[in-house]
Amino acid sequence: FGFMTLFTFIWNLILLPVVFTSVMSGQYDILLGAGLHILVGLGLMSYIASVFVNTTDIVVDGRFLEISHRPIKLPFFKKHKIPSQDIKQLYVTRYVASRTNGVPSHAYALYAILHNGKKVAILKGMNRETQLYIEQEIESYLEIKDRRVSGEV
Repeated sequence: FGFMTLFTFIWNLILLPVVFTSVMSGQYDILLGAGLHILVGLGLMSYIASVFVNTTDIVVDGRFLEISHRPIKLPFFKKHKIPSQDIKQLYVTRYVASRTNGVPSHAYALYAILHNGKKVAILKGMNRETQLYIEQEIESYLEIKDRRVSGEV
């Protein structure tokens, strides 16, 4: 994640003189030409800010399992609200989050299996111990008996 933060900083640092010069000289057509680069820079900044600032709230009660991320709302931080009685099983699995020079970097994800057979990704990107702890606490509260699932860690 350090590389992504550095990359975002450098990307926007390079764009800053272009934007500043075009605005100060009144040549707004340059902004149109650099529009895609500016949008990418703004998107990267909002993502980095959300990772540093956001918190994840997990609320479980007899009616719903609700997971939300705030205060910065981005499309890939989905809010989940699943009726508690629809959850058949929870499990944690490992996946390849990224690759550096062909070497995979693994992360863990918490999934819910619903009674209709659908699998829903609840949380991604946390370490194994945290995901297993969250799984255990939700299953305990909802009184779901832990069963082995194919692909589970």
